[in-house]
Amino acid sequence: MEVASNVRELIKPANSSPPPRPSILLSCLDQIAPRVYMPFLYFFARFIPSNQLKLSLSKTLSLFYPLAGRYKLLPNQALEIQCCDSGIEFFEALASKSLEEELGSFHEFNPSLDSLASREAFPTQETTELPLRSRWSCHSRFRESLGADFLRPGASRQSATLGNDPCSCNLTQFPPESTPAEYQIEPPPFPDTSNVERSILSFTSSGIRSLLKSDTTATRFEILAAHLWIAITRARTELSLLQPHEETRLGFAVNGRKRFNPPIPDGFLGNAVFLAIASSSIEQLLAGSIDGVVNLIQEAKRRITHQHMLSTAAWIASRKCPLEISLSFNHSDLVISSWQRLEIAGADFGSGKPVFAGTMGIVWAGVAIIFPEIEGNDRLVVNTMLERDQMDVVRRDPGLIV
Repeated sequence: MEVASNVRELIKPANSSPPPRPSILLSCLDQIAPRVYMPFLYFFARFIPSNQLKLSLSKTLSLFYPLAGRYKLLPNQALEIQCCDSGIEFFEALASKSLEEELGSFHEFNPSLDSLASREAFPTQETTELPLRSRWSCHSRFRESLGADFLRPGASRQSATLGNDPCSCNLTQFPPESTPAEYQIEPPPFPDTSNVERSILSFTSSGIRSLLKSDTTATRFEILAAHLWIAITRARTELSLLQPHEETRLGFAVNGRKRFNPPIPDGFLGNAVFLAIASSSIEQLLAGSIDGVVNLIQEAKRRITHQHMLSTAAWIASRKCPLEISLSFNHSDLVISSWQRLEIAGADFGSGKPVFAGTMGIVWAGVAIIFPEIEGNDRLVVNTMLERDQMDVVRRDPGLIV
């Protein structure tokens, strides 16, 4: 499928008054996050007029003024937002085929999805002209795809009340004793995507619940994460990539906003997501029950306490350059991120909610992203990324899809 751009326009905030804050330093967790754009794709059943989208974007930028700013690279390689109301580029493009015809089912990965994802690179030199976010749209006869990094575009009714970074307060009370298990002092590698394959796996809620063998109380995420961890580890073992005595780890995101004491107030602009780690030997993981693996995940989640979060933040802040920190996961591990609570599935630009919401264009081996559940569709869709030989074995697993 060919996608050709025919409109490129800079959209500025509807309100031209000076931003309340001239600059905002990103939180410590944002500083060490991979510096890549994360393109979101929305598919709508009905056409949305461009003028309607541009007006919605302009009003949203007035409410959330940092999104109209530009990144600036500081001397220590940290990033701050220059709140300069420079605006966001709006793209409109035409597809050579209808997206319905080209893409088919949204529960199966189609390489054509990648042609809808932005390919903007994140520069490494000092700049004040790097957009915070980019948005573009692609029209066809039956569906519209809108890529954006706003989670609630045009839907908010209140302006952003920006709070201070909770991770920057009282860090001296929690001196870092050692490197947290989830991090290492090593520059983050640029991912090699040449041997990575993606698959969109779909699971019903009833099927997920049926995996438990006891009356264990667990969320769908905990059960599904345990199921995927076991299945992918089993595939790696079948390929002789792992040995029974080796350790495997599952990393997953935990929202720290309500876990701080006191909780982070609404309006904090920044990342407050911490990484929990569950670990097991390969032998115990594959020989035990899924209920036991769920317990490991729940125990890892309980370790994300107020003190743990501040200690982790103190360790990050103690490093001179954020780019010297990277995640410590390796070939035996799996990272799962759940976007179930993000509001991208409820984005309504005036023609109803999307029939699909997710991300493409990002490829990291050993990572799985659980997309938000679309209203009326009792399924959890997982964008799974593995090395090609591992993916082949996972797909052949008769017990994978439930």
